[in-house]
Amino acid sequence: MKKKWCFAAFFLCVGLAAAFLFWQGEEGKEVRETEEEQKKQIYVLCAYETKLHQQILNEVAEYYSKRSGCAEVHMEFIPKENFKKEICLRMDNGKTADLIICDNGMMPALIDMGVFADLSAYVEAQCQDSMNFQKLWNTTMDDGKYYGIPFTCDPYVLFYNQDVFTEKGLSAPEDWDGLLDTCSALQDSVGDKFGFAAKRPEEIYAFYRALLYACGGSLNTMDQEGGVEAADILEELKRSRYIGKQTINLTEADVARSFAEGKVLMMANRLSASTILRSSRMEFSAGIIPLPGDVRESLMLSGENIGVTEYADREAYRFLTYLYQDDI
Repeated sequence: MKKKWCFAAFFLCVGLAAAFLFWQGEEGKEVRETEEEQKKQIYVLCAYETKLHQQILNEVAEYYSKRSGCAEVHMEFIPKENFKKEICLRMDNGKTADLIICDNGMMPALIDMGVFADLSAYVEAQCQDSMNFQKLWNTTMDDGKYYGIPFTCDPYVLFYNQDVFTEKGLSAPEDWDGLLDTCSALQDSVGDKFGFAAKRPEEIYAFYRALLYACGGSLNTMDQEGGVEAADILEELKRSRYIGKQTINLTEADVARSFAEGKVLMMANRLSASTILRSSRMEFSAGIIPLPGDVRESLMLSGENIGVTEYADREAYRFLTYLYQDDI
């Protein structure tokens, strides 16, 4: 009888211990769930298409989320051709992201749409020491106010098939007349002599702006000497069939892949296109030089900007500050 009472007492203790541990576990789970719910959810909309760039941004977001303890940052990658449409749809639904990373050529249109908040006070307080290359900052401004911050500098450069150039005894062109002469010298070689992206408005705009600037022109003086020279170069590329008929259907990524496959012998593309080339199994060596500059170089014109939307939580500004720390 005594043994039965001992066994009963033992099992009762075990049961109470199990119930206590279960209650503690459930309580801990509820606390964790409550903490997760209390974290600010920050959404960043961007149009990076290469896996490497997406991986880098995801790692930055994950690290900040763990470090801050009070915010969870989510990177959302939208195809470039749907980017502006997606932003419009989200604005209509009141679900715009907190931050948007966009091509600096697209930013003026988004500012006109009322997407971005005025960052003038933030820029004056946080960015005075890093406001180099004013031409990049100009793409973030409207009516004297700042609506964004330059995020990357991704200049247009000239990629060329080094093996074909060596075989033909050619050197990389230093100006646009030299590029046209090089195209002529490559007439017997297989592939388009020159390529650039023209499918997306912001991509053809970025290339043309770089060409226009290199010729000494600007968007405000397109009818003057620099603008006329840029138009003549494009006309000659088309008239002499140095560019392929499919150019109008190619994105920057498409042109990079065509170059990697040997279908294009020279291409004007963003420096970041080298990521695609490195991941391709190219059977030749590629050379990279600044885009030819007849009057001046255009290296600092292209890139991405980042802006905070009107709907953003205050935590978005803390993440923005974090992005511009020296060790990031």
